[in-house]
Amino acid sequence: MASWNIFDEFESFDPVSYRADSARIEQFRQLDFATAMDGELDKVIRGPDNIHMRYLALINRVCNDKARHYVKRPTRRFEGMSPSQGDKLADIYDASGVNGFLLESHQKAIGQNCIVLTAEPTDNPRRLRLNSWIPDEVDLEARDLLEDDVRFMDKLVLKVPVHRDSYTVHFARRTYTKDQAFTEYQGKRYGVFRDDLSNPLGYIPAIAVRLISPPKGWALPRLPLDLLSIQIGLIIGISDVENIVRLKTPGREIVTGDNAKFEASKMSASPHGIFAMNGDVSYQSVSTDPRVDRYLASIETTLKLFANFRYIVPDAMWTTNSLTGAAKLVERADMLEDRVRSEHIWQRAEQQLLELVSDVAAIGPSALTLTSPRVRVDYHYIEPQTNDLQAAQGSALRFALGLDSAVELVAAKEGITKDDATQLITDRLERYKEIVESWKGADGQAQSPAGIDAIAKQVVGV
Repeated sequence: MASWNIFDEFESFDPVSYRADSARIEQFRQLDFATAMDGELDKVIRGPDNIHMRYLALINRVCNDKARHYVKRPTRRFEGMSPSQGDKLADIYDASGVNGFLLESHQKAIGQNCIVLTAEPTDNPRRLRLNSWIPDEVDLEARDLLEDDVRFMDKLVLKVPVHRDSYTVHFARRTYTKDQAFTEYQGKRYGVFRDDLSNPLGYIPAIAVRLISPPKGWALPRLPLDLLSIQIGLIIGISDVENIVRLKTPGREIVTGDNAKFEASKMSASPHGIFAMNGDVSYQSVSTDPRVDRYLASIETTLKLFANFRYIVPDAMWTTNSLTGAAKLVERADMLEDRVRSEHIWQRAEQQLLELVSDVAAIGPSALTLTSPRVRVDYHYIEPQTNDLQAAQGSALRFALGLDSAVELVAAKEGITKDDATQLITDRLERYKEIVESWKGADGQAQSPAGIDAIAKQVVGV
């Protein structure tokens, strides 16, 4: 009986292209267009035309647009520790710039589908050094190919800058294992935590945030080549459109007759000046229609499809008013669902980062010792401006039905804890009482500005 193996015996991919594409995406995100576009035009357009590149920051815009969790300060509630330990940990988070670090890490991750985060102590007991690494800067080894937690893999190697002379940066290899942590440069090794190269943590001090799952057997996911290819295509397309318009719109000057070649040799192609021609020669200028509208329509369609598949508002990619109100509601629901999926990923990363930060802080000058720390994170977002009166009426109704409260509303809007929100509301009400007192006349009656009573009655419903 015939038999066969339904599984491939091995899978492989090109690591050189993988790292090159990773580096190129990051170059686009950092607006290093000259490096990222080096050689790309020649792959598409072959000819003598002197096309001037017009750079458009698509990747930078997409990464910023999709990474919204840390634009506003999130609310963190630390658990599994004493209040004093929580305050000390919060100080370390603030001094280390955790929110800004995670904002940039999220932006990088959008362009790479993943990001590796590391932490190490500094001489300042209140601050850790936090770094993020794209796939181009990372090499991972694991005997258990189903292990997805970087902390418990066998080896992590990072590409770290160690020296700069003039305009050249020199890189070294930083290696982490569960036993050792060192940077190797020019044949010498330098310890990261200890001079003896040891790793006191007992595990690799890094976490990986993956926006999508990698293929089984691989530590990091594939790159978003849709984003990279459309970025390159957009720059080449817009540059080509401009070049076509520049060459074709002025038209062509034509000289006909027996002495045409002789007369043309004396003329310069220019909109300036008057041509005087001898003999039986005639001259005319012929304009052409480059029909770049079809070219632009193709670019627009590509961007709209990309925006749709990536849960991005199409208006952010291309000016459009074609969506109906119902379609926009469906579109917003899709984006909110995508936001929730992303929140789950980063909330898990927050917990892993807390464990890493607390362990690294324990071996540094801060000597903060926590056994089982936990964190709950609530994200807050900048919402579009709405009608203030309608918003107030809606809030009043939700308060009355028990669906929301003023404390929760202020906490979410300001990105603070409920206790701080309670204090903020109290302070604001006290200031309002002072304002009311200033409205009182000689008879002791407050004379509020015209219209404010009517607005108040509409809000509270009396």
